[in-house]
Formats: sequence, C-alpha cells, structure tokens
Amino acid sequence: MRKNKKGFSLIELLGVVVILGILLIIAIPQVYKYIKKGKENYYVSMEREASIAAANYVEEYRALLPRQIGHVNEIGLNELVESRFIDELKDENGDSCTGKVIVEKTKKDSYEYYACLECGENGRYYKSANTNCGKSIADNKYADSEQYDLVPVQLDYSVAQFENFTSDIPQVKVYKNNNGVREDVLGEGNYLEGNPKQVDTTTLGVKPIVYYYHGRTITVNVHVYDDTPPSAPSVAMVKAIDNKIYDGSWYSGDIIASFKSTDYSAKGVKGTGVDYYEVSATGEEGTYTRLDNNTETLTGEGEYTRYVRAVDKEGHVGPTTSYVLRIDKTPPTCSWTGESTDWQPNLNLPEEQRVYSRTIVATCSDAVSDCMTISKIQQKTYEDSIETEHLSYAMFDLAGNFTDCNKDVAVYIDKTPPVITAKANPLSRNNTKTYQFINNTTPSDGHSGIANETLSCNPAVELGSGKYNVTCEVYDNVGLKSTVTFQARHSYPGTPYSCQCNCHSVCEWISHCNDDEYYDFYDCYYVDGLFEHCHDECSTCTCYRCPQGGSPSGSTCYY
Repeated sequence: MRKNKKGFSLIELLGVVVILGILLIIAIPQVYKYIKKGKENYYVSMEREASIAAANYVEEYRALLPRQIGHVNEIGLNELVESRFIDELKDENGDSCTGKVIVEKTKKDSYEYYACLECGENGRYYKSANTNCGKSIADNKYADSEQYDLVPVQLDYSVAQFENFTSDIPQVKVYKNNNGVREDVLGEGNYLEGNPKQVDTTTLGVKPIVYYYHGRTITVNVHVYDDTPPSAPSVAMVKAIDNKIYDGSWYSGDIIASFKSTDYSAKGVKGTGVDYYEVSATGEEGTYTRLDNNTETLTGEGEYTRYVRAVDKEGHVGPTTSYVLRIDKTPPTCSWTGESTDWQPNLNLPEEQRVYSRTIVATCSDAVSDCMTISKIQQKTYEDSIETEHLSYAMFDLAGNFTDCNKDVAVYIDKTPPVITAKANPLSRNNTKTYQFINNTTPSDGHSGIANETLSCNPAVELGSGKYNVTCEVYDNVGLKSTVTFQARHSYPGTPYSCQCNCHSVCEWISHCNDDEYYDFYDCYYVDGLFEHCHDECSTCTCYRCPQGGSPSGSTCYY
C-alpha cells in the first residue's frame, strides 16, 4: 500500500535551491546589462533632444550659424532652456545636466549638431563621448577678420514688456581698416542686420541680438523689463489665538491679516513678481510702511481701516486694497440709577409729586464697541419696600467681553399703614370715682417709621353698663394713618387678704418669671368673685377680694 506524502523531502528542497541559483547566475548579468543599456539610451535620447532644440534655435537666430565651411559655433544648454526651446535636462537622480551644442558648417547650406552633455559631478553619471565636443569657436579662422570693426550706437537697451524692438534699432555699423583708412562698409544710412531680427519681448529677461560680419561678431543686449504694476492685494484675516477666520465683526483679540497679489504683464504672462507689501493707516502717499513679509498682526483697539498695496521687483506700485478691523479688548462698565432714600408715596406732597413704585436700572456702556442689545439695560420695579436686595446682571459688549454688574439696593416705598397695640382696660378709677385714660398704647411701623408725636387718643365715650370706647390714631412718615378703638371698663383697687394660692393647679398660666427683679403676673379668676394674684412660684402669693359684682383682674376690680 502506498503512503500519502504530506511534504517535500530534503533532497527535493536542495534540488529546488540549486535550480534557483543557476537561474540567478544566468539572469543577474542580463538584468544588469538591460539596466545599463536603458541608461545609455536615456542619455542618448537627451543628446538627440538637445541637438534638435539647437537646430530650431539657430533657425530663428540664423546669425548664429557659422559662415565658412569647417567653422563652428557653440550654443549653451542653459541658453536653450531659458529661451524655452527645451525643458531642463535631468540625470537619473533628478539633478540638472549641463553642457552645450556644437554647430558645424560641413558644406554649403549644410550643418551638423553635436550635443555635449555632462550629468553628475565631473560627469559621474554621464558624459558625451563625441570627439566633436572638443571643437571650439576659438578655432575658426578668417583671413581678413582683423580688418573689420562692428560698432553699435549702444550695447544695452531697456525695453518694456510687449514693446516692439528690432535688430536695426541699435544701428550697428561695419568699418574696415584699409591701409590705415577707415571705410564705412555698408554706406551711409545702412546698418548691419542682427539675429534675431525681431526681439521676443513677451517674456522678461536679457535678449541678445548677435551681429556677424566676416568673422567678426558683437552682441547687443536687450533688457526686457516689467512695466505693469501688480494687482490689488486680496486680504485674508484670521484670529491670532486659534487661526479661525475673522469675519469683520467686533472681536476681543489680535487679528492677523495676510496679503496676496499677482504680477502679470498680460494674461498668462508673468511679470517680475511681487517684491514686498506696504501698509498704511491713512492710505495717503508718504504714510506707507514696508512689511518684511506678507502678513501684519493688528493689536490696536477700535474700528479702523487699513490700506495695503503690492510693489513688484521693478518698483511698480499696484492699486490699494482697504480692509476694516473691529477690535475691543476692554470689558464694558455699568451704572445704576433709580435709587432714592426719600420714602414714597408721600401723601403730604401734591399728587403729581408722589411716587408709587421705584425702578432700579442697571445701564451697560462700552467706550470701544457697544453693549449687546440684551445687555444695554437691565431693570427691576418694586411696588413696596424691601430693606435691601442684591441685584446681579451679566453684561456683554459686541466683542464678547463680560462684566458682572452687581449691587445691593435699598427700596424706599411704603404703602403699609402703621400699627397700634395696647394693653387691656385703658380706663382707671381712683377713690374719688374719677375715670382716667391710661396710655398703654404702642405705635410701630416697619417701613418709613412713625411720624413724631402723631399718636392721639379721643376721650372715653360711655357705652352703658360701665363700658367705654377709646379711639386712637397714628401717622407714619409718608402720611399713612391707622385708627384703633379700644373697649374698656371703669375700675378701682381690690382689697387684699391672706390666702393660700394654688396658681399652678387652678389658674391659666399666661407668663413666667423672667429674672429676680421683674415678674409678670399669673392671674387666677373664680366664679364667686374672688381672685388670686400670684407673682409666680418664686414669690410670695398675695390675694385680692372684690365685692359682689366686681370682675377681678390682677389687683384691680372692674364693673
């Protein structure tokens, strides 16, 4: 019976390793070879690209072509890049390559182009091996070239971008020294034509015009400059504390303003670019201050306008942009009104001068922004008096600053009449049977207070059966009056006698002993007309007797 195999044997694994090793030995050199070949093709392709760019360049600037067979000219790779005939050439590490293109006239109207590149330090990654790269413009020979001079009116011109400029503007003359005699080769009014004939002034920079004549050459440089000012800056503002967008409303912290401006001479055509920004508090000439960067931090309080403008690298000043800031770092203040220590309503005053309620008002004020509408006025109206109350209101300004406005207020409104309290039996009779009013009344007022000496009581009025009415009235300080009528009986002193008091068990207790010198009384009343008058358990008991028909109260009999 055959057993199932669940894995590889050691011999099988060794065999697989050996086979893989053989394949790697064969494959690695081939892979390296392909990589090397790929690199070579990459650099050869760049050489071909540079040669084509040089051919296109001299087609436009034909004065750069050699005039005699065997002569050469050199075109720098950087010149081709700056003139936008070729993109920057880079090596395998992304670094720029340097070099030139040699143009050689091989026969009439026939030219050869040899690209000479060097990539990496000292050509570490690639260096063109073409032997023609050794040729130089210094090797060109003209039999009589030393006899000619090229003389322009001037060698350097400054031209605004998009301004027309042709090669005849420099007015280059050609002179020949013929046996000591200087001759005008071209004749009066005629000038040498250079290459290019029409200068491209759409882009900025130095544009060379090369003039050739019989082996002699001269270059006139045309400096194309930007004469268009930059755009008005856009302004973006954020809060310094958290970098959140500032919307222009009142804010309680610092604000950072950032500026951005463009500098284009025409659509899609860049100028020299923005050099710096200037800011001003007035927008008037002479008040602008240069910034070190494109931001400004604003810290001053108040509502104010700032002005900013951009200056390009040619010194042209662009239009101004204004922006408004509202900064308030100071909390609001509050004031209180409505309080008065004069009690009202004063009935002693005319009606139109009486005050029946008081309104305590807390008013918010802010010197920089303003108070929020809900915080401007807080108030409470009182219809009657309270002695004191603590009022507290939260007040905010428009920037969100907070003030706790609080105060203990007193209100002086009194609409409550005074009170008169009196002890019972305010009439007494002496031994001559003359009745006299005993003034045991007490006036009181919890608000404005009792007016001085306003308490008055009328004479007793007999009601019959020994009963009488006594009427008293009193005024408080706002003129409110209280009237109270007391009912009373006439009385005379009772006769004391010796007795045994039983106050604790029989009498109704209505008071107690306060201290050793003053006692309230416990009075005991009996149906037989007798009564006991006890001081308390601390004192001696004294009893009084009333004749039949008398009503005892303390030591007094009432009829």
